[in-house]
Amino acid sequence: MYLDRMLAESGDVFPRGVMVLEIQAAIDFDARQRGEDRQDVDDRSGLPIWNLVGLDMSALDPEVRARSFRGSPEVRVRVLSKEEPELPRPQTAGMGPIVEFVDLMVTPYVDKDRCKGEGRRCRAEIRYSLRALGIRPFKG
Repeated sequence: MYLDRMLAESGDVFPRGVMVLEIQAAIDFDARQRGEDRQDVDDRSGLPIWNLVGLDMSALDPEVRARSFRGSPEVRVRVLSKEEPELPRPQTAGMGPIVEFVDLMVTPYVDKDRCKGEGRRCRAEIRYSLRALGIRPFKG
């Protein structure tokens, strides 16, 4: 069950930015089952979806990570854009660029995958997905 998308400031969610590891076109798995090979599009905007995988730079700090509810510093953000988002130049040689997001949207949902109907307790969790309309170099 999804709730509605909420706008959030990139700095509120990722105060130290996100180091990009990779970005690639999202696959439309429904179309693939029909034998078509095409990129997935956002159901509301109609824009193509690009999957960005990165590291939350705040979560790399052991003290911050100990207080965090997130298990891993790896994050996935679906970027909605007509063309593949252009990555800024890396700030440090050998590392990925650190970015912030334009019009970041947070969509909370209830994950019932752990509800097996056994016993009285359901182990459902509230999770969230992230979408953005663009990326830009992290300004801090």
